[in-house]
Amino acid sequence: MYTFCITNLRINTQTFKPKKQVNMSNITLNKSKTTKGGFITLYLRIRLDRRSISVPLNIKLKASQWNGRVINHSYASDLNKWINEEKARLWELVSLYEIKRLTYAQLRDKAKGQDKSYEQVLHAYLEEKPNVYSSAFNKYKTIVGAVEVTNEGLNEFIKGCQQSPATVKSYVNVVKAVHTDLVRLGHAERIEYDLIKITQKPVRNRATTVSEVVRRIEDAKPEDYHYHALAVFSLLNGGFYYTDAKVFKGEDYHARSKTGVLMPVAKESIELFNTIDLSKAKEYFFSRKTVGFKRLRRLYETVATNIGVDFTIRRQLLGHAISDISKHYYDTKAKESEEKLREAQKTVLKHLRAEYLLKCLRQLYVQGNAEK
Repeated sequence: MYTFCITNLRINTQTFKPKKQVNMSNITLNKSKTTKGGFITLYLRIRLDRRSISVPLNIKLKASQWNGRVINHSYASDLNKWINEEKARLWELVSLYEIKRLTYAQLRDKAKGQDKSYEQVLHAYLEEKPNVYSSAFNKYKTIVGAVEVTNEGLNEFIKGCQQSPATVKSYVNVVKAVHTDLVRLGHAERIEYDLIKITQKPVRNRATTVSEVVRRIEDAKPEDYHYHALAVFSLLNGGFYYTDAKVFKGEDYHARSKTGVLMPVAKESIELFNTIDLSKAKEYFFSRKTVGFKRLRRLYETVATNIGVDFTIRRQLLGHAISDISKHYYDTKAKESEEKLREAQKTVLKHLRAEYLLKCLRQLYVQGNAEK
């Protein structure tokens, strides 16, 4: 036996810092509450970072036959063995989740033994992504008639999509990125892309002006109130799209559905929004007979540019991609940033004649209610 004696040992307290605690996954065997008849059911629980998944084992037994770890019965050795095997199976799935070979939705479904089709897997995957992913695949499915990604399908999509080249390119990139992820997760086959060129198309939507918007509101009929109100609401908020209006919660800031970037909402427009019936307004916008959201958005951007609004602030007012926005302006909670954004927004609204438009709409709303 050897004895070691260490003396005069100096420890640098700045070097030896305690390690930061890491949330570890865990799987435990649990029981339900005891029923009036004295029975319990067993289930396994997967604990992840801020999430948990309960996996039923479909085992029902007397509470007296459970000792806290295993089933305490002379005939239960095979059952205890099966529980351990099931636990080992779940650990394999958790390992795949931790190295990002499975999404959370896939881990949950596989743990519960729910085999899903490719379309169901895709739907679960898109639920965890921003709205632009779902929009791209909905458009792809409408044109191609399928959700499976192929060269032929993508080429048909490029030729059939009637939107701007930039939008088509964005949709194609989203579809390819999702397919690459599904290949990595083992739900799709890798393909070599051979895509046709996305040709430049003439812009179909002509520009609009503040005078045109004002004229439309002045000439509006009470029965068309909801469409015109939604148009003005969209204009005052940098060209809100219909998908933004559907999820708008009446708050001072809104995460744009396409990019997720926080946009400051014009406070004058929130009261207006509460009077709009979106189901009545939708048919006008998608009939292509009126000023669309893109033209309203372009008008807002044009006015902001012409009056000299700072480029970075202008991009946040419009909810552009966050990678192109200075963090200084993106931090909307900072008082200085808040003041700059609101001051710029106030100036733009003044040039859009927001006060007059809202006054006209209030009169139109009163007329509509009086005729009922």
